[in-house]
Order: sequence, then structure tokens, then C-alpha cells
Amino acid sequence: MSPLQRNDKHWTLEEELAGKQFSTQVGRALEELGIEVIVARSPQAKGRIERTWRTFQDRLTSELRLEGCRTLEEANALLIRFLAEYNARFGKVATRPIPVWRKLDSRLDLNYIFSLRYERTVGQDHVITAIPGVTIQLPPLASGRGYAGKMVEVCHQPNGDFHVYLDRRLLHIQPASADAGPVRAHDFRKKKAPYKKKPVRIYQLSGHPAIRA
Repeated sequence: MSPLQRNDKHWTLEEELAGKQFSTQVGRALEELGIEVIVARSPQAKGRIERTWRTFQDRLTSELRLEGCRTLEEANALLIRFLAEYNARFGKVATRPIPVWRKLDSRLDLNYIFSLRYERTVGQDHVITAIPGVTIQLPPLASGRGYAGKMVEVCHQPNGDFHVYLDRRLLHIQPASADAGPVRAHDFRKKKAPYKKKPVRIYQLSGHPAIRA
């Protein structure tokens, strides 16, 4: 699956009812920012991308080995120098260097957009499973009423925090734990189990073996 678009054949019930496959996390964020994704469909465009990736995979790994990088900090420091030298050697000056970026709408909630979002149903004990291995206890309401059975949205922030929303209203923020791993997307779609053909059964018919499917 591409980070920008879906190319799998799996459809959930919700997607079938909506008549379209839901976007990936990156694709969804781009849609909310009003950015159109133009994918490389021609052999020429794909060739340019693959050549660039091959250069990085071949040359960058060699540079890491020659510099003797053994830690993440050393690798990141080398990457900064490598990209500067690479762009100085192969970069091209734009014909029209005037920026064409649109001004960012100040009303956009960037913390909400730039997060990994998942829908969750609140349990009877007001506990939800954010991602595998992480549960969140929602605080009780002052009126004594709760959120049991309601559908909430869990937003996993780049810094590891979890923001829980109900109808775009922030309910709870759970800071990232000290031993939390890197923030990565999780695929919770329930895929159909592969079809298994029933084994052939052999039994006796009038003293002779017969096969029954």
C-alpha cells in the first residue's frame, strides 16, 4: 500500500456503503489541507522516482559505512551533509523561483490534521484501546453521565501523545509514556479469511471405496 493512496482490493462494510475506499493517513491529511495528490502513473515518472531511490539506497548506505556511523545521531548528522552535497551537485535552479504556496488557513487545527486517527467505541468502563498495547481511561463527566457506547476519535500525535475527540470536541489528552516506541500507523481493517477447501472424505459404498466432496 502506498502512503498516499490505497491500491489494495480490501473493502470494509463502511467503505462499501460509502461507495469508495477510505484514504490512507497521509492521503486524508492532504485532503483536509486541500492538497491534490498527483501520482506517477507513466513509466518515465516512475523511472525518475526509482532511480532516485536506488541512488539513496546504494550511495547513502556506502557513505554511512565509510564514515563509520554507529548511532542514530551520527547517521542524522551525515544525512544533513549528504543532502547538502547531493542538492548542490544535482539541483536545478527553478525557471520561476517565485513561491506559489497558498497561505495557511489560521482556522485549521494542525494538531488534529497531522495525527494518526482511529475510531474507537468506548467500553462500559470508559476505557478505549488506542493502539495495540495502549489503553486510555476517559475521565468521568461532572454530571455523572459517561461516554459508554459512543464512537470517539483517537488522534496519535507525532510526539506520542493521544488526543481523544467526540464530535470534534477534545475530551482527554494522555501524554506519551516514557517507554513508548516510535509513532507509526496501524492497520485495523478486518480482512476476510482465505477460503479453505474442505478435505475430500473417503468412505465405503457396497464394499468399495467412494469419494464424497
